[in-house]
Amino acid sequence: MPWRCNGVTIDGNADHKHDEIDVNTIFCPQCGLAQEQIAPPPSPPPFQLKCPVKIPQLIISCALLVGGLVGGGLIFQQFQFSDASTEGTAVPSVERPVFANENESSPAVEKPGFYKDVRYGVSIYYPEVWELRKPSRNYPPDVLAATKDLFQLIISNQDDSYVENILVKIEQVTDDSLYVGEYANLQVERIRQIGTFNIDGDRVIDLNGQPAREIIYSGHDGEYAIKRKRIIAGPALPGDYFFLITYTADQNDYDKYLSDVEHVFSSISLLK
Repeated sequence: MPWRCNGVTIDGNADHKHDEIDVNTIFCPQCGLAQEQIAPPPSPPPFQLKCPVKIPQLIISCALLVGGLVGGGLIFQQFQFSDASTEGTAVPSVERPVFANENESSPAVEKPGFYKDVRYGVSIYYPEVWELRKPSRNYPPDVLAATKDLFQLIISNQDDSYVENILVKIEQVTDDSLYVGEYANLQVERIRQIGTFNIDGDRVIDLNGQPAREIIYSGHDGEYAIKRKRIIAGPALPGDYFFLITYTADQNDYDKYLSDVEHVFSSISLLK
């Protein structure tokens, strides 16, 4: 469902502020934020009846109105109005839409510590104490130029101030000539355009026999100081989709989980 974005987050951070635009994807193409990170538009002011007539005139007019309605046999239909803008609890941004453990939108193989998405061709091993989450909704597979979240691994305890996680997603492209190096350069440029992150590392790596790009960057996402390690792998065929596998952590806890994360990354297999 389309939504509107102006780059101002729910905690009032205006670092990404821009002119309000309609967005039809999960993340805003202007600022890179997700819908749940954006402050909802202000509710319209409550309706107030402005009546310039004096009290005696008002009483007489109301009496005539009620008498006319009763005499004419009109039926009133009742409506219930609710304010859609209810207060909620701000949660740490983990670069994802709302997730729920519901039915999968694509064929998959799942068992403790292992997950394989058959449709998009990726498998991964992870510690069994981690939680696997799958998207409750997603774009259909034939939608091009769209980012799709495949699944997410929740690493840290919910009591932590920031929920460390690994997000696996794909981005489909329409440019048949775009390969992993050029696409990774575009990703780096997107990160720099946000303006709140610094590139800490950028190198070519081997992902189980397939060349990939590893980008490490850190900075502020709203009120949180975070650090990310992102692996970008190219499509099996030109014009297909790119994989983005991102570990996100609080800067102070980044190294705490890094050893397990490295083992998980080394287990990733992109299937033909």
